Amino acid sequence: YGSFGATFNVMCGDECIPVVTRLLGKHNVLNITAGVAVAKRLGIANNAIEYAVSRLTPTAHRLELKNFINGSLLIDDAYNANPEGSLEAVNVLSSFEGKKKVLVTPGLVELGEKEYEYNYNLGLAAAEKCDIIILVGKQRSVPLHNAAKDAKFDDSCLHVVSEFKEAMALLQTIADKDTVVLFENDLPDNYLK
Repeated sequence: YGSFGATFNVMCGDECIPVVTRLLGKHNVLNITAGVAVAKRLGIANNAIEYAVSRLTPTAHRLELKNFINGSLLIDDAYNANPEGSLEAVNVLSSFEGKKKVLVTPGLVELGEKEYEYNYNLGLAAAEKCDIIILVGKQRSVPLHNAAKDAKFDDSCLHVVSEFKEAMALLQTIADKDTVVLFENDLPDNYLK
């Protein structure tokens, strides 16, 4: 992964087709691989396949890669609100080599009796793979905060703010050209209490 998106090689028999895409995440790589296999079976030329893959665009706010403040990159996953997708988003963030990795999240909601567990697991993944964690909503983020503490995440890199605008102000001081920021889920203010 890089500022361009994802690059990888698709092997079709003895042929190697290098592809570049704005789509991020293992699920998108698998879908592209399947699409390339079908295209090859239909006799489509490699350069046409490479072009088609390069033209794919993500759905808005779903692992959408954007330029961000102070020359940083943003992975906008604000519309994602499921446990598996959130963990994959953290994995994508962790794949940006040589970059400072920052997670901004209020956690997940409306998961019934599993809500604490899923948020705790997200917090553990973040503590393992992120350099800085910004939690939005002091009460809302308790499971994530507890997980980071239990994982012995550096307190100086763990921030809890009341509102998203506070997170943005903090990012102004943190983000630079060597930073990738992940916005994971976006909740209305009534959830952030």
